[in-house]
Amino acid sequence: MGNFGSNIREVPAGAVMLPIMWGTEKSDKCANQFAANFVVFLERPDFAHPKPASLGQAISDDAWRKFHGSVQGSAQNMWRSGLELFAPLLALPVFVAGAFLDEDLGKLVMLAGAAVFCLTAMAYRVFSSSQNEQQDQQVLSACQALTSATGLAVDYRRAYTGACRPRGKQPCRVIVIGPCNRAVDWVGQGP
Repeated sequence: MGNFGSNIREVPAGAVMLPIMWGTEKSDKCANQFAANFVVFLERPDFAHPKPASLGQAISDDAWRKFHGSVQGSAQNMWRSGLELFAPLLALPVFVAGAFLDEDLGKLVMLAGAAVFCLTAMAYRVFSSSQNEQQDQQVLSACQALTSATGLAVDYRRAYTGACRPRGKQPCRVIVIGPCNRAVDWVGQGP
């Protein structure tokens, strides 16, 4: 996780956290997990942050523009999490058709619909995770470039970004920038 701590949302004194995508966790307060995931689906990954005022002198305007442009471009190219929730819409016509067929053929068609649903949901999650991994590598490179240009500690933190994640967890991506008193060789180390 780097020297900033083991909690993805932990920010040391003098540092700033700039989210690209906040993840959500299943909460006792949220009775409808589908609704919670849908809200995350509506949230588009974004990095529309101005240069942090607290680090104004440490980061030149040119270095910030280059870093911001690279991270914003990668964030805009990320695939949204949660689209797999719409896989049932692809299988719905198959289920409806199965309801109107004779018993044996109807069961077979509905089984095929269930298979289409499962395979579509899994395929989207695997595909989007692999596409987003490429964008994560570009963000990591931008963080390393900003570290080299400024001497600041720039940590790119990610959680639940793979295809397999616990139920109710959504991807979280944040960048933490802060002062560093020694060589920074831990940049980008994360879960």
